[in-house]
Amino acid sequence: MLAGTQTLLSLPETHILRLGIGRGGEQLFSCFRRKALLDSLQAELRPLTAQRESQRYFLSRTELVQNMVNLLDTAALEGGYAGWVEKTPEHIFYVSQIEAQFPDARFVHVVRDGRSVVASIDEMWVVYTEAWNRWRSLAKQLNDYSHAFRALRNSSSGVGKKVNFMELWRMKSLARACLLWNDCMALTGNCNAKSNHLAIDYDDITSNPAGELKILCEFLEIDFDTRMTQPEKNVLDLVNPHEKWKQGNTDPIRSASTAKYDSLPALERELVRELLDYSGDPNVYLDRISDRPAHTA
Repeated sequence: MLAGTQTLLSLPETHILRLGIGRGGEQLFSCFRRKALLDSLQAELRPLTAQRESQRYFLSRTELVQNMVNLLDTAALEGGYAGWVEKTPEHIFYVSQIEAQFPDARFVHVVRDGRSVVASIDEMWVVYTEAWNRWRSLAKQLNDYSHAFRALRNSSSGVGKKVNFMELWRMKSLARACLLWNDCMALTGNCNAKSNHLAIDYDDITSNPAGELKILCEFLEIDFDTRMTQPEKNVLDLVNPHEKWKQGNTDPIRSASTAKYDSLPALERELVRELLDYSGDPNVYLDRISDRPAHTA
């Protein structure tokens, strides 16, 4: 949406901080990726930026964040943009690293129904990761199972007693997706009081895109343009070819739906309701964390 005009530069999800800093056991290997990740970003931004000078092979986390932001700043300025937007979802886990060096950065948290989120993530992980090599796939599956088992073991309701080891193995990525949503919502709640953060409801922005975009543009101090309500026109520039799970992004804006969640077997739906904070309802969550004035647009 924000890339609907020439105001803000955008690009496909970079995953730079997720891969270059890492979390959940990835930190041991992330330092070896940082230079390659920045080189890849540089290539993605051409011809907006000139070739940067070669960096040392090993970069600190601080240097990775500095170089990423500086590259995007330079590309935006030289391309005539007022700024840029980077939308890798898991970069929410690195807000503190960004703010420590760039306190004026602004962050938009799009809060979507957790049930829909975990159903979509589960589909992506199960259906679209066939290209992963055997060892990476096995490591992810074991990690998912470990997290899911601990979550159910600490569960206070009866769903954990209904799920045996084999059933949990089948549903492990669904359970892991629930924990991911919970972590993201906790971080959104922690950031909500900050003036440089804005939380918006996915349902609101699909049902009233113009009104919500006006609020968002005011927060970002940019002008609203009706072209922002036609994001499907920018899909080819913002979605990588391998992201097959985003094929629906070529459609016009449509109302939010829980169809994927509703199609899950009953036991899987019960597992999701058990593991998600607030049962995944974004309205309950936003009511608890938000003091944003009522919509007037």
